[in-house]
Amino acid sequence: HTGYDFPGPHQGNFCSNGVVTAEREYTAKLAEVKGAYQYIHFEMQGHQLCLTNKYAFRSLKGMKLQCQLLADGKSVKTITKTLPDIAPGQNYTLEIPQRDIEKAKGKTKVETVITARILEPRSSSYAPANHQVAHYHHTLHLNDKFPNEPALMILVREAEGLEFSFQNHRWIENDRYHDTNSSNKADVQISYTKLAGSSTLVNVSITPRDGNLRRAGVSCKLPETLTNVSYYGHGPYENYPDRNAGVLPGRYQQTVSQLAENYIKPQTTGDRFVREVTLTDAQGHGYKIECPQGLYFSANPYTDADLMNAQHQWELKPQSYINLQLAAQLRGLGNASCGPGPMQKYTIDGSKPITFTFKVTKL
Repeated sequence: HTGYDFPGPHQGNFCSNGVVTAEREYTAKLAEVKGAYQYIHFEMQGHQLCLTNKYAFRSLKGMKLQCQLLADGKSVKTITKTLPDIAPGQNYTLEIPQRDIEKAKGKTKVETVITARILEPRSSSYAPANHQVAHYHHTLHLNDKFPNEPALMILVREAEGLEFSFQNHRWIENDRYHDTNSSNKADVQISYTKLAGSSTLVNVSITPRDGNLRRAGVSCKLPETLTNVSYYGHGPYENYPDRNAGVLPGRYQQTVSQLAENYIKPQTTGDRFVREVTLTDAQGHGYKIECPQGLYFSANPYTDADLMNAQHQWELKPQSYINLQLAAQLRGLGNASCGPGPMQKYTIDGSKPITFTFKVTKL
């Protein structure tokens, strides 16, 4: 049983909703809190990485600074430094060689990023050696357009066997949005352009009918065997427009089940901001989705209605397919369970059309 199965007084499943689970599992919420409260501030100034010690009493002496230059999520250069005695309030600057930046840009099709991590050099009572205490990333170069590809100029009705439809419904405990009918929320146009080989461009235009959308995106059904997931984007934890302080860009490999968070009361889970995602079976067959401008994706064996209607994880019955969701924009999570909803900048603007394009390649 869970806490909310017993008679009150209590606030339903809110009593089970901590940043650490009852089983003491690490969560995306804990990563977010850690990222938001980290005591080292970073800033990129030209090709210099500047950091400031925000601790009140602790020096950064002996900690390891690990920087990586990433070209489309792949490491091109790693720089590791042992920090000197940087007292509280003091700064430190690391020079990133311009030739290394240019080398990374030369290997980039979409995005060049620098990431930084501060690591504990020794084990302690609360963490092992190389425990990460702070992190940062900065985009140095971004090309968010598809390269020119030979198109067959054939408009088709699906993308390599996949047919997408508009999907708005999302169930989170902060929000409790019950309306599962997406058909009356926006005017939607989806077109498919066949490319050479086994690829298709999917063009989506969504014109909201109000400013109350939860997702500006589409969904489709994938074979249930496509459980291996690799993606280039923010990870390894789920992230949202107003919850991304605990993640870093990179290339990650997980399974569909690992994408989900273990929420005591089931709710929407597993969204990640990505520029590329691949879902395959044990033989490597499946689909690659590419979107240089970036989109949010999730892959679950449940629909949001399934998650909404279940009171416990063990009540969920997997569908016979994987529910793939791709969204140009998501409404932020906010804090309406005990505070306000998302800030205005994290809502979906209902006054103008939202357009995005992604490429589907069959593997």
